[in-house]
Amino acid sequence: MNKFLIILIFIVLSGSFNSFAATTWTGNTSTDWGDPANWSGTPPSSSTSSTDVIIPSSPSGGKYPILSSGTYSIKKLTIQAGATITQSGGYLTLNGWLDIEAGSPPGEYNQTDGTLQIKKDWQNAGIFNSTRGTVRFSPGASSGAFDIGSNQFFNIEIDDGVQPTFDNKNGNYILIAGNFVNNNPNFVITFKATFTFNGSGDQTIYSASTPLPDNTTFGHLVIDKPSGTIQLLSDVAVDLTFTETNGTLDHNEYTMWVNGSPMPVELSSFSAVILENGIQLRWRTETEVSNYGFEVERIKANTQNQEWLTLGFVEGHGNSNSPKDYSFIDEYVNAGKYSYRLKQIDTDGKFEYSKTIEIDLSKPMDYNLSQNYPNPFNPVTTIRFNLPETNSVTLSIYNSLGEKVEDLIKEVKEAGTHTINFNAEYLPSGIYFYRLEANDFTQIKKMILVK
Repeated sequence: MNKFLIILIFIVLSGSFNSFAATTWTGNTSTDWGDPANWSGTPPSSSTSSTDVIIPSSPSGGKYPILSSGTYSIKKLTIQAGATITQSGGYLTLNGWLDIEAGSPPGEYNQTDGTLQIKKDWQNAGIFNSTRGTVRFSPGASSGAFDIGSNQFFNIEIDDGVQPTFDNKNGNYILIAGNFVNNNPNFVITFKATFTFNGSGDQTIYSASTPLPDNTTFGHLVIDKPSGTIQLLSDVAVDLTFTETNGTLDHNEYTMWVNGSPMPVELSSFSAVILENGIQLRWRTETEVSNYGFEVERIKANTQNQEWLTLGFVEGHGNSNSPKDYSFIDEYVNAGKYSYRLKQIDTDGKFEYSKTIEIDLSKPMDYNLSQNYPNPFNPVTTIRFNLPETNSVTLSIYNSLGEKVEDLIKEVKEAGTHTINFNAEYLPSGIYFYRLEANDFTQIKKMILVK
C-alpha cells in the first residue's frame, strides 16, 4: 500500500481531523453552552473557527443551550427544526453562516443580550428573536435570506466595507427594536427590503452611506412603535417609501431623503383666536426639512394700503419628523377684518406661502380697560382698551402716591380695540397705576415695574 495513504488513514482513524467535523449539542435542556460535557466532538471555544456546530431537534422537544458569557468562534451554526438556543450574554462569532431551519415548530434563536457576529451568510427559515443585544455584520458577510423566517433584531451594527445584502431578494422584511448603525460609506439598498422600527423605547439611526441621496440605507422604512422616539444621528436616504404608523421620528437637525428628495415641511394646521391682548395665530408642522422659519404676514380689509405687512419672524426647527407647535400674537389690532398667512422659508432661501385665514374682530359692546401685559414688566408693557363708540379718551400713568407721571393718550379715538406700548425706562422700580377716562367711563388698573 502506498505509504502516503497509510499515513492518511492513520490520521483519520486517530481523530486528528476532529476540528473539521461537526460538533453536536448533547447537553440537557437549558444548560450552559460553555460546559465541554454538553458537546459531542470538539467543544466550541475562541479558537474553533473551522468547527460546524449543530443544535439538534432530537429527542422530541429539542435541546436548549444557553450562552451567557465567554467568547466563541465557530464556522456554521445549524439550529434544527424544534431546537432552540438562547444567548443571554457573551460573544459568538460565526465565520460560516447561520442556518435556522423551518419546521413545526421551527428552529429558534433567542437573543436577550450579548453579541452575535456574522462573517458570512444569514439563512433563517425559522425564528430569530432579539429583545436585547447586538447582531454585528463583519467583513465576509455577503448574503442573506430575510424573506422566509422571522427576523426581529434589537441592535444592528454593520462594519466598514460590509454589504450584508439585506436586499438580495424582493420582499425581505427586517424588524428592529433597538439601534441601527451602518459604518460602511458604500452601503446601499437597491431592491425592496422593508425595515420596520418597532421598539417600545427610544431608538437611533446612524448611516455613513455617501453620497446622498444616491446611496440609500433603506428600501422601505416604516416607523411602527408603541412608544418612544427615533432620532436620526446622520443624514439618511430611503430608496422607495417612508411610513410613520405609530411613534415619531425626530430628524435631530439631519435630513431624511425619500425617493431622491428631502422630506418637506408639512403644515397640518393654521388658525387664529381672539385673546384679551390681541389675535393669536397658532400652527403646527408634522415634518420639517431645512426649515429656517416663518414670517407672519397680515392684511386688513377695507384699508387704503392692501399690501401684505410682515409682522414678525418665528424660528423653525430645521429638520424634524415629530409634530411642532408654533404661535404668534398680533397685539396691534382694532376693530375690523384681518387676513393672515405664513411665509415658510428654507435655509437656502427658498420659500412658499401657507393658505390664508381670516378673522373678524368686531366692535366691542362695552368700555373696558385690560390688564397690561406682561405684568410685572421691564421696561416695556402693552396696555389695551375697548371703545364701543368714537370718543375723547385719556389714558394716564400714576405712581403709588397718586401723582400723575404721564398722559399716554389724550385725543379722540374711533370705536374698537386699541393697544399702546408704555416704556418705563426712565422710571424706578415700583407699583404704578394706569387710568382710562372716556365719556362717563373710568377704570383703573395696577401694574408693577421690576428692574
